[in-house]
Amino acid sequence: MKPLYLLLALPLLPACSLIGFVAKESVVGATSHYGLSSTTLIAELPPNHGVTYNASYAPLDPYRCTVASPATGGMRSRPNQYRTDQADAHPDARTVTFRIPLTYTIGSCTQQLDNITVSIKSPSGRYSLAGVKVLPALPDGTGPVRDADPELVVRRLCGTAYHIVPGHERHVLARDIDCLAADSQWQPLERTSRHPGPVANVAYTQLNKTDLRFVYRLIDKEWPLYPENWSPVGDGMKPCASQWKWVGEASCSYRDPTFSTFEMDGRECTLYPGCTE
Repeated sequence: MKPLYLLLALPLLPACSLIGFVAKESVVGATSHYGLSSTTLIAELPPNHGVTYNASYAPLDPYRCTVASPATGGMRSRPNQYRTDQADAHPDARTVTFRIPLTYTIGSCTQQLDNITVSIKSPSGRYSLAGVKVLPALPDGTGPVRDADPELVVRRLCGTAYHIVPGHERHVLARDIDCLAADSQWQPLERTSRHPGPVANVAYTQLNKTDLRFVYRLIDKEWPLYPENWSPVGDGMKPCASQWKWVGEASCSYRDPTFSTFEMDGRECTLYPGCTE
């Protein structure tokens, strides 16, 4: 069924051109395969938590990763390959292992692993993401001169982050799993961005000798998902209001803050966690 999306996306074309293009892509797609070399992803999970990984691949040689475009009569870049797998939640803490191939080949196009995103899934169905950026090999096939480490360990401290979900009639407080990077002594590292960028880098040339181990620990702590939007008041935190009523929370740094009300557990509140002062 792979060629179906091509048929839907193309405008009306001469029948011979279209049939020839689809037939060729079907043959090429049938011979696509992942390489034998791989890296091992290991995830140490707390009870009742699942995990998913998403791996993306990028062309090793972009000039060999093109495909004819019947719509324009020219050539276009072949789409990057993606691979995913998951392990469902289990009542007990456990360790799960995935094999991730380092390359994917379709026709004359070889793509190599360039990014891995690992997502822990909470019992409520929420996710927290962390990524490993794969640094490409140099054109001559070499990489960093240092020896490969047997393991790259990514430590994640997972607590609860609260934030305001905006609504037209009322704003509602939501609580989601949120994981912070930790050092080798399990001390949390300062977060510099809300975007789920890479938390570690590894050279492509080291991957077949280096396991990627993600270790998750639960902690009984809470913090605002967007700290810049909350101000400490008394025994709790208040969300700063936006000038637009349909925005649930906004930065507290631009002016003397005014605060937003929100619904929590069926009550109208001004303070978290105590609801009112």
